[in-house]
Amino acid sequence: MLSSLQTIRARAGLWLFQWKERHQWHVITPRENTPAGFAVAGTTKRVAFFTRHYLDENSTSRIKIASSWSFWRCEQNARRLAHQFGLVVFSTKIVPPSLRSDLLPLDLFIPLVIPLTGSIEAYTRSLGSLAKANLRKVRSRGYRVEISNDASWAREFYERYHRPSIQGRHGDDGFLSSPEDIAGLLHYNTFEWLRVFDGEVCISACIGERRNNEYYLHRTGWRDGSPALQAAGAGAALYWFGVQRALELGLSAFNQGGVMPCLENGLFIHKTAWGGRLPSGEHPYNTRFLLLDPAHPDARRFLSAHSLLIRDTDQRFIVISSHLPAEVPAYGAHAPHIAAWFRLRNTPDPGLLTAHRLLPASLRPWFDAIPLTPPPVA
Repeated sequence: MLSSLQTIRARAGLWLFQWKERHQWHVITPRENTPAGFAVAGTTKRVAFFTRHYLDENSTSRIKIASSWSFWRCEQNARRLAHQFGLVVFSTKIVPPSLRSDLLPLDLFIPLVIPLTGSIEAYTRSLGSLAKANLRKVRSRGYRVEISNDASWAREFYERYHRPSIQGRHGDDGFLSSPEDIAGLLHYNTFEWLRVFDGEVCISACIGERRNNEYYLHRTGWRDGSPALQAAGAGAALYWFGVQRALELGLSAFNQGGVMPCLENGLFIHKTAWGGRLPSGEHPYNTRFLLLDPAHPDARRFLSAHSLLIRDTDQRFIVISSHLPAEVPAYGAHAPHIAAWFRLRNTPDPGLLTAHRLLPASLRPWFDAIPLTPPPVA
């Protein structure tokens, strides 16, 4: 009887949660009295992502959230808010069927993967000037690596490395694991510490995972989140020693972890410099559906600052941008993995409504399809 009651309560709780998600709306605005903002339908779980990239605010303490209920006219409500703010965000479970054809799917994070097909010497030769400059820092300082499975170090790592680094770099948008979560991973023999030392001091660390035929980088951090240590190659050393560890284990790739799907993003560029490339066959992760109004100045500013990587219905990557491919430096490295490029227009062209089937119907008049040609060989 007790088990049955618990099951009923659990199901009722789930139903209530889903009901609230379907009918609750949130308007996010800066605490300063400005007309800027965006709207969210359903969960506010990833509101920090859009606060950072759409409102340019790193801290959710600098925004206010006004919540309301809407039990009908969902489509009309969404279009009204998109006209007012330029952006409405839907989670995957509450996308209204009548709006689906107008929504842009965006994976909030995509992994970049370094393919490893030869020796460490071959990998080093393949690096560009930016990564080689970082590698010289690592080598000149004589950093070394230690591999271990000591779960008892999890709390120190969280307090002194992981939390200050992630909060310092990503603000409230950063993904933080708890000390308990980190320690729990180390109980599996496929996870291990990768710790970088300068003399006897650990300056940076991450968790490495052997999964299938790849070595995954998880939960990074450098001592006290120090910008000086980052500048001295503490973060770069994690990539360098991680690649060496992957080759040592006979694995064919090094997965650098998730990054915002934007070709101008600093971390995206940094990971690209180390050989990271767009994955093939990866399932979408943490997807949100966006109703964008390119006529709104804030939406145009967002699209002007971000060449966004979007997946089409065949899971190929396409780009929507205000720039030409040649104007975006990271395009060259990822060109083989990009199926199409669409450039934002100054004004809509109604004649494009039936074109560009790869784009949501609402965005087609606002974008020109740009023919892609192979980038010049560096």
